[in-house]
Amino acid sequence: PSTTTTERPLTGQPLVVVEQGLSSYPDPIDPLASLGGYGVVLQNPNPTVMATGVRVVTRVLDASGAELLVDSAVLNAVLPGQRMAVGRTLIEPIVDPTQLDVKVEVSAWLEPASTTGTLTATQIVTEPEEGGGLITTFTVTSTWPDSEEGVDVTAVYRAADGRILGAESTTLDTVPR
Repeated sequence: PSTTTTERPLTGQPLVVVEQGLSSYPDPIDPLASLGGYGVVLQNPNPTVMATGVRVVTRVLDASGAELLVDSAVLNAVLPGQRMAVGRTLIEPIVDPTQLDVKVEVSAWLEPASTTGTLTATQIVTEPEEGGGLITTFTVTSTWPDSEEGVDVTAVYRAADGRILGAESTTLDTVPR
């Protein structure tokens, strides 16, 4: 007879929303319409497990709590003790957004193969883009032993007082060693 041993799945404390922000401003092309943005910063409070397959659902609400827009994002992973952000520019017409309602779901908790590497963004420049808007460019360097694939990165845009105005995310195909 054969026996099978099944390991219990790892568990972790829920990811924490440590910062969030929302902005609204007149559309420069149609001053009667409103544009805006939002950003949410999450932290993994766990010292040894990473959150994987993280789904973040953000509801933009008005002052009465009525839903104006729902947006969702999926993050590959949030390493132990680290932060990650989601957000975007809202090009849909939104009238008087005042608050966010954020729900975070983690598909699985895993032990990372290593926690000794770092990814560092440098040479960060945000400047006006031709035709309106802004563009942010940067360089990411890695101290991980191998190239990293599918790296989620997010630029969080802030007001002079530190408030989050919005964010934009993308996934880098590969970050070489």
